[in-house]
Amino acid sequence: ARAPHPAAPRKRRTPTVRRVLADAAILTASLALVLAALALTTRHQPAATGQTPPPTTSATPTTTRILNALNRMEPVVDEALSTGEIRSDVALDLHNVINGLKRLLDAPASADLPAALTGLQEKITTRLDEGAISPPRATQLTTILSTP
Repeated sequence: ARAPHPAAPRKRRTPTVRRVLADAAILTASLALVLAALALTTRHQPAATGQTPPPTTSATPTTTRILNALNRMEPVVDEALSTGEIRSDVALDLHNVINGLKRLLDAPASADLPAALTGLQEKITTRLDEGAISPPRATQLTTILSTP
């Protein structure tokens, strides 16, 4: 009797150069985003002596940069929607997250800001992996987010 034919090994898809570059850009942006958010939250922490810092009446430079980045992301999402590079539900979701982050920036204590910014970055990555947003647009959004 003849031995059963062994199953052919599955071929592993090799990542495309575009995908590798997109992943590298997303990783770099995530790191920059976390560092910027940490810098922002560190400024809002009370001094080690137990004294509270004087209230500020204007946004910190980091807050302003993050707000500017969020404002630059919105037209990119709209343009991607109009060109079919992002699904409509994903565009709506990203706009909701961006607006939530803007509200968080206006809050007196932005302790949740690093997590929220990381969440936006992860959402872009997830949507890219799902094919719900094109790699060039995901890279563009990630770049804007990492260079506020």
